[in-house]
Amino acid sequence: MKKGFTLVELLAVIVILAVILAIAVPGISNMIDNSKRSAFDSNAKLVLKGIEFKRLEDDGFNPLDINETNINSLLNRCVKL
Repeated sequence: MKKGFTLVELLAVIVILAVILAIAVPGISNMIDNSKRSAFDSNAKLVLKGIEFKRLEDDGFNPLDINETNINSLLNRCVKL
């Protein structure tokens, strides 16, 4: 009695896996895109809140003065609240 799989059985499994992957990959790609978009929205809201807190705290604050060096302090202040 022989043990093992025939070539036809192996090819059938490969075809089934290919079909499953062809169906699943676009859905997974959409989920990844949606999560990136959601993360961007959350980060943008956090930045806007940080700017608003700084504006309320400092009357002379100009949002155009924000740069790469001081944005972290604004965000850290917002997160601590």
